[in-house]
Amino acid sequence: MHIERAEILLDEGKNDKASKMVENSLGYAKKAGWPELIARAQSRLYQTYRKVGDFENALYAYEEYSTLQDSMNKQTLLKKYSELETKYENEKKEQLIIELNNRNLRQSRNFLAGIAALSILLLTLGIWTNFRLRKHNKLLRAKNKEILEAHIKGQTVERKRVASELHDNLNTKVAAIRWQLQALENIEDPNALRIIDSTLRLANDVYSDIRLISHNLMPEEIETIGLIPALSNLIGQLNINNRVEFNLIANAGELEFPKNLIYPLYNISFELINNILKHSQAHKAWISLTSIKNSMTITVSDDGRGFNTSERVTGVGLKNIQSRVESLGGTLRIDSQEDQGTRTIVNIPIGAS
Repeated sequence: MHIERAEILLDEGKNDKASKMVENSLGYAKKAGWPELIARAQSRLYQTYRKVGDFENALYAYEEYSTLQDSMNKQTLLKKYSELETKYENEKKEQLIIELNNRNLRQSRNFLAGIAALSILLLTLGIWTNFRLRKHNKLLRAKNKEILEAHIKGQTVERKRVASELHDNLNTKVAAIRWQLQALENIEDPNALRIIDSTLRLANDVYSDIRLISHNLMPEEIETIGLIPALSNLIGQLNINNRVEFNLIANAGELEFPKNLIYPLYNISFELINNILKHSQAHKAWISLTSIKNSMTITVSDDGRGFNTSERVTGVGLKNIQSRVESLGGTLRIDSQEDQGTRTIVNIPIGAS
């Protein structure tokens, strides 16, 4: 305001008052401490002195103005330099942060790549180990099957030998004992007759058992007549003793078996029947043969005393049955409860044999 009033006074020719007014404006600007206002007031004071012809004060005012302007320019430059330096430092820090982030990212990528490589290595090792293990297990199963088949083959040969011994030697001798006992039937001593009669019945029973056993040990005869007729003959002979009433449920015309399965299936059935005779204390028993698609099922059940399948120790007979079933690629299941009988189910894949 003082500067504007000074300009008006100059226009009116009142130079002294104008100079005084500009000097006052400079004083107020210095009190305010605002460099821009001071520089403006100093510049106006220079122009006013020059205009009124006071060149000495004009020169002094100009020098003050120049010094102040240089100082302001220097401050501006320093400020700009400080800003640039701050900006540089910030950019440098940002660049360092970026480099650190990139380094961490590279380390993370390398770590993940290492983990991925290790995972692939472990997976490959696991697959290779599993392949080797499966191959080893396959060879082991094949070897076990070969051993089992050889064992069963050896049993079959031994059965033939035992059957021949029973039929040719022991059976002949028992028959001779029968004939000798029969020759003594005319004796008159009652006590002797009772002993002879009892011994004769026992000899007949032994003779029948030997014939039955020797017959069941001959695979050629069983394969010749077929599975169902062989089982029918076996059941017919067993029912003579009246200990357990056996029933065969099968249709010979609807069931066909590969020849190499006839004797193994008969032997499995015979072992199951033998278990009933030895352990079941049953009155009735049933043997059922069914064929569905490419599998054969033998079901042997009785009304005997049964047993707890979770507690009973597997006997030699069941182990033999299990071995024979496994050699044929089949499955064995036993359902039984105490005082409720036993049911054994054998399933054999016919096509697989």
